Amino acid sequence: VRVRREGHKVIPQTEFYKGSDIATLVRQPFLVIDNMKDIRLKQLPDGRFLLCRRPWGGKFGRGKVTLHIISDLKQIGDDTIDTLAILEPGPYKDAWTGINDVYLLQDSRKKQWVGLLGHVAFDTKEGRHYAACTFKIPLKDLLDNKIRAVEPNIIASRSCFASGPAKRKSLRDVVF
Repeated sequence: VRVRREGHKVIPQTEFYKGSDIATLVRQPFLVIDNMKDIRLKQLPDGRFLLCRRPWGGKFGRGKVTLHIISDLKQIGDDTIDTLAILEPGPYKDAWTGINDVYLLQDSRKKQWVGLLGHVAFDTKEGRHYAACTFKIPLKDLLDNKIRAVEPNIIASRSCFASGPAKRKSLRDVVF
């Protein structure tokens, strides 16, 4: 993610590069998406990709994760692709969510899942608060476009850890 400024406005730009590994990346991005960060991709067993995006503004507020299935990486920046689900931040008013990583999982009964490791964040007068969370979606429901409401499962907050330094006072309660 690259950040550019227009006056006082900060605009994130997510850049995508091609290469089989870090050493062979082509230095020129094949796609640049303005006004969005926290984009995650996971190739699915059928060859398509789960695309997690985090638009913000309007109905998305400070940022809500949207889930999409795409068949070609050129569709990453396509605003016309179908949205399978919008991940709500649960009971947290004016909160935002982000996905940090995506996993394909299998439980002891051989049921396959998509596990999303992410965060829920919100502001109070004391500062900014981030909690680590997970979202779990049955892979079959995702592939069949039958996702029900998915709420975050909080797995850690700052109080779970020993005291430590913070970037600044307003960011004391952050787990990312």
